[in-house]
Amino acid sequence: PARYDDEVTVITEMVKLTKASVTFNYQVCLTSDLTVLATGSTVHAFVNAEGRIVRLADRLLPQFF
Repeated sequence: PARYDDEVTVITEMVKLTKASVTFNYQVCLTSDLTVLATGSTVHAFVNAEGRIVRLADRLLPQFF
């Protein structure tokens, strides 16, 4: 486990991109030796100002890479 003064690094990887969402995987590691402390993932939906899901325009997809 990490201790109070330990420095940690969060490694983030985009693993899935659709017109309506993007999925990221995460690894939380000790910076000193990259021991993996925790892993996780999140899914983010693209929404408009009203909070409704919207589709990303094809022309915007390449900007994620």
